[in-house]
Amino acid sequence: MLEARVSESSTEYRRLHSRSEGFSEALLVDAPVRLLAAHEHVFYEGDAQTHIYRVKSGMMRLYRLLADGRRQVIAFRLPGHLIGLGEHDTQFCSAEALTEVVLQCVPLRIVYRRMQEEPRFGSELVRCLADELAESRNQVAFLNRRSALEKLATFILRFLTWTGEDKELKLELHMGREDIADYLGVTVETVSRSFAKLKAQSVVSLAQTQTIIIHDIGRLIALAAGTDSESR
Repeated sequence: MLEARVSESSTEYRRLHSRSEGFSEALLVDAPVRLLAAHEHVFYEGDAQTHIYRVKSGMMRLYRLLADGRRQVIAFRLPGHLIGLGEHDTQFCSAEALTEVVLQCVPLRIVYRRMQEEPRFGSELVRCLADELAESRNQVAFLNRRSALEKLATFILRFLTWTGEDKELKLELHMGREDIADYLGVTVETVSRSFAKLKAQSVVSLAQTQTIIIHDIGRLIALAAGTDSESR
């Protein structure tokens, strides 16, 4: 019975965990490298689009500033992800390093040339754009008509790597409560209350501010899927 529950949770986890595998490093093996310190920007919203960047290591935060000064975090980018593909030759958002980051940088003129000369490069780029579009649609779906607790559970799972057999699950988020709130579209207080509920229900514990230990992966998955009756 326990094995069946673990198997069911693993299947649901794979459905919810939609993180892209990213852009193949082999296709950018000769690309120049740029190092970013934590909180350094590679570009700002409205800047001219001159390069595409592949995250080689570290984590980036993509965000926009609204007219009233509020910030909307659009995405977090991990190793393998591409950033810098704007619209109408300008950057749609700002890109800031959350940790120390290593970026591979390719000028757009070289991108366009390689798309013509190397079919695999163009196909891989199209796949990454399709993954980004699917992620945006999934984000709209999980933010719409969900409780704060369900949103937070989904958020945690998207950064978690689980084989289905791990004895202890530990996650380093590398971002603060404000980042999570600005991504989920809730207040910092709501994020803190949701973490407190997960702790009170023995689903997770917080070893440090940004270190989460998951004690009940099945319950976390049920919350993210909206199938946990105890949260209603």
